[in-house]
Amino acid sequence: MQIVFSIPGVFETEQVAALLAKHVTRGDIVALNGPLGAGKTVFARAFIRALNPRITDVPSPTFTLLQTYETPAFPVYHFDMYRLKSPDEAYEIGIEDAFVEGVSLIEWPEKIAPLLPRQRYDLTFTGPDNKRTLILKGPESDESGIWEIPADLTRNPDDSIATQAATLAHIKQHVCNIGGILPATEEDTSLQPTCPQKSHKKSLKKNKTKG
Repeated sequence: MQIVFSIPGVFETEQVAALLAKHVTRGDIVALNGPLGAGKTVFARAFIRALNPRITDVPSPTFTLLQTYETPAFPVYHFDMYRLKSPDEAYEIGIEDAFVEGVSLIEWPEKIAPLLPRQRYDLTFTGPDNKRTLILKGPESDESGIWEIPADLTRNPDDSIATQAATLAHIKQHVCNIGGILPATEEDTSLQPTCPQKSHKKSLKKNKTKG
């Protein structure tokens, strides 16, 4: 299965990451493929913060090789395999435990290609900065909600203001549907959707008062 997202900027990369994060489960492996500066670390930061908004510091694991984060559902293991000289070195940083105990985000997954299970999500960042795309591939048998995410959730900077507003509303509605939040960005400071549940609670209180 495959979805192709348009991610011309940081905003789009973060929103796709946040939406994907809401659908992963313990044991999932997400391989991030792409050259230096393609947006892999930006994606990983937004992905982790979407799972636990209290996490503010998400450094690149370029030198540490691994950063671990606790979320309410499972730990997230953020690997950077760039500096590995052989796949076997991944065992020394706990790759086996990570594959079982939590969700693994792996930058430069080609460095440990022989160790990667076939059941995984492959994300590939391609294209120049302003026309970058993100290709998501996964197992045909996958029954998660990932494949229900519309491919047109991202915003094109060439769109009219009205079109951009409509697309952002589409993103917010999907986030409400999955009970998630959007990460704060410098570009947009008021992205958090006002989901219908809040107004529904108010109406319930009014009804109780009348009764």
